[in-house]
Amino acid sequence: MSQLPNSPFVRTSNPHLSRWQSVVMDKVCERIQKENPGMEIHEVRALALRDPMVIGVHLHVEEHNENQKSSADDAVGKAETAATAAPPADSTDTPLHIKHYQASKEFYAFMAKQMQPDGQRPINKDTGEPVMFIPDPGPDDKPRTFPDTDSNYAAWAVAGTEWTNFANPLPSPYVDWRTQVPPHVNPNSFVSTFNVFTIKDNAKVVILGDYGTGLTDGIIMLMSILVNQKPDYIIHIGDVYYSGTGSETAAYVNMFTQAFKATGMKVPVFSIPGNHEYMSGGAPFFEQVLQMNKNNGFPQYAQTASYFCLRNESNTIQFLSMDTGVNSVNAYLPNGLTAAYSPWLWYSEMEWIWDKLNSFKNGKTILLSHHQLFSVSGVINDGNNVVWVAPGSGMDKLQFMNGNLYNALSPYFGQVAAWFWGHEHLLCIYQDGQLGLKKGRLIGNSGYEQWDKDGGYTPLTNKFKYGTFAQLDITRVQWWTQYSPVKFHNQTSFYNHGWAYLGITGGNVHASYWQFPVMDPDITTLPPVGQLAEPLPFNFSEDF
Repeated sequence: MSQLPNSPFVRTSNPHLSRWQSVVMDKVCERIQKENPGMEIHEVRALALRDPMVIGVHLHVEEHNENQKSSADDAVGKAETAATAAPPADSTDTPLHIKHYQASKEFYAFMAKQMQPDGQRPINKDTGEPVMFIPDPGPDDKPRTFPDTDSNYAAWAVAGTEWTNFANPLPSPYVDWRTQVPPHVNPNSFVSTFNVFTIKDNAKVVILGDYGTGLTDGIIMLMSILVNQKPDYIIHIGDVYYSGTGSETAAYVNMFTQAFKATGMKVPVFSIPGNHEYMSGGAPFFEQVLQMNKNNGFPQYAQTASYFCLRNESNTIQFLSMDTGVNSVNAYLPNGLTAAYSPWLWYSEMEWIWDKLNSFKNGKTILLSHHQLFSVSGVINDGNNVVWVAPGSGMDKLQFMNGNLYNALSPYFGQVAAWFWGHEHLLCIYQDGQLGLKKGRLIGNSGYEQWDKDGGYTPLTNKFKYGTFAQLDITRVQWWTQYSPVKFHNQTSFYNHGWAYLGITGGNVHASYWQFPVMDPDITTLPPVGQLAEPLPFNFSEDF
């Protein structure tokens, strides 16, 4: 292997490998930050993208995505097989990022072998908890293709140890509204107000999806949104990459901090988690993201849970969100659910959502989730859906729809004006009326770019269809890295970033869709406000 990855923005739905990416990125960022103590978070992460250690792990993950297609449950075993079969990298002539690619695969497998069932693992004397560890390596323990310096080996050893320490995340701190009911308070009255917020009547709302990269171009896009569209509220429908660790969540929060500071404009931000936040267990989302509005001077909009409801003053429009991430990753599945279960809601949260729908029959509801109700070009949960199937339903359709969400919410579709979701990294307008849903809209391209050769808008099914077939523009970028003995650069093309802009007037909503040019991943500097590029129209708008 002698090439760079196809994209500097490599990610995977495999929880094990997502956490592996997180710890490697964290270690590289810590080194860069130590060498440059005054550097901002987004600058550090941009430089880390071209570090040979990060490029190596991305090659490893890309190989997994393209060739193995394994499930989260058997990823470790298959990674071991791939590592032992990998050809050795020449220690003198092979580029350093290829050595790190080999190191990533071998150390991933090496550390996996240290992971034992809880009953066989040593106990930490201070905490009483089982621990995972790497033994003090001897001369025979070092895998054959490791980059040959002690510092490189040490970097992988530290990353591997950290990976095993949270390879099985603690249970999520998900907030069940039933546990929040004060003594002597009727749950039926408490549920009606829990995490419900009032927004102004003629509000302007921007919806972002899959935004949590921590990178500079996302901040610049947000600056342009603030300056040119002046939203009153921002909603993010999930995904902080790679696995929602504390440092990655801090980088997500920093994107808003930097944009607010650069533009002098600050607005409330409401967030729901996607699947990636829960790959590390979810705690950083609850500890950091839910504090954003309070910390930014909007205590009246402080979220207390990972789902929320926004209602305008006249009670004509409500934004009703749900947390589909909590049951989407086998890091934490309640009540014996398995990883094959479609992204689904906590049972009491479904009661909370039904309450909001039942009490708002005279208004219009806009549903928000990270995961899709259906898809044209993405198989949902690898096609493994555990769901009650109505007579006459076909399982082939269920590969491209979430039957659980449909069963729970379809009785209310008459009062749902539109449903916005993310997860797939594109902006798509689906055909109206499918499954009885008036409007289904995909807003999943606000963060990591979608490589133009990675499927894109190509349909995989005829069970569901695009409506107005508008597609994003493509921007060509060059990214590069340099280290002895060779300088590498790669030119590739990505679909642009995008978002939805919703303006409320009385009981009506005008929705327009926007895009923003992709920028070189090496960019670290935020431009002056007067030099910001303006948003580009997506060539589609609608009223509902």
